[in-house]
Amino acid sequence: MCSVALIAGCSSTESIEDARATFFSSVDGSDRDCSSWLQWCIDAGYPQQACEERNEYCVDGVWVGGDDDDSSDPCDAAARDAYDDCLDGGGNEEACREVAAEAYDDCREG
Repeated sequence: MCSVALIAGCSSTESIEDARATFFSSVDGSDRDCSSWLQWCIDAGYPQQACEERNEYCVDGVWVGGDDDDSSDPCDAAARDAYDDCLDGGGNEEACREVAAEAYDDCREG
C-alpha cells in the first residue's frame, strides 16, 4: 500500500480507491482535506478527472465524511447514490455534485 509520504509510483501499483482510502485514513476530515486530496491525487499520477470522480469523502469541496463501509453514515451512501444516479441519467459532474450535496443535506435533516 502507498503511504501519503511516498507519493512517487503509487498510481502504477495501487488503485485510486486504495490511494483515496490511504490518504483519508491519514487526515482529520475537514473541507481543507478535500482540496488537499485533489492535489495529492494528481501529484501521485492519477488523472484529475478520476481524482474528482472517485471521492465519496467530499462533495463540492465540502467534507461529508465516509469510508468504504456505508453503515458508518447512511447519508454518505445517499449522497453517493444520488451522484451516481445523476450521472447515469446524463447529468454532468458539476450538477451531479450539487445533487449529491442536496441529497446529503436532505438526509441529515431527516
